[in-house]
Amino acid sequence: MMKSIFRGRFIGLSFILTIFFNLSIKAQDVSPELLIQADRVTKLVQPNSNDGIFINQIGVDNVIYNDVSAQNFTLNISQNGKNNTFKVFDNALNLDLSVSQRGLDNTILKYNQTTAGNVVNQYIQSGTNQNLSIYGSNSISESLTVSMQGVNQNIVIRNFK
Repeated sequence: MMKSIFRGRFIGLSFILTIFFNLSIKAQDVSPELLIQADRVTKLVQPNSNDGIFINQIGVDNVIYNDVSAQNFTLNISQNGKNNTFKVFDNALNLDLSVSQRGLDNTILKYNQTTAGNVVNQYIQSGTNQNLSIYGSNSISESLTVSMQGVNQNIVIRNFK
């Protein structure tokens, strides 16, 4: 019951943030000046708790979907740009994800159906049309950092025991 209530509140918050940023930013493309300002804001906004979801979205049509079943979790997500997508479906016992997407049309998908231990991952995308897909979890991927820079990159990581 708590999971569905939380998911509903999170989707509602995402909807409100999307409407706010769509009304606030009227340009079709995100200017470099806006990205620089967003970088400054990102450095000032730091989570002050050990559990929860912290979102910093600047731009147009950025999407976050979360379906996490974890005892303890922290999701720190920053999206600066246009059409960036982050989707996570995870069953880790303890989950700590840090996500930074800067640019246009970047996608991160993380799927884990099995129960994993302590997962501490960082995903960074800076550029255009970058796609990262992560399936499963094992001891190697429990402490993972992926950094993508440039244009038109695709990474698929399959972690199975």
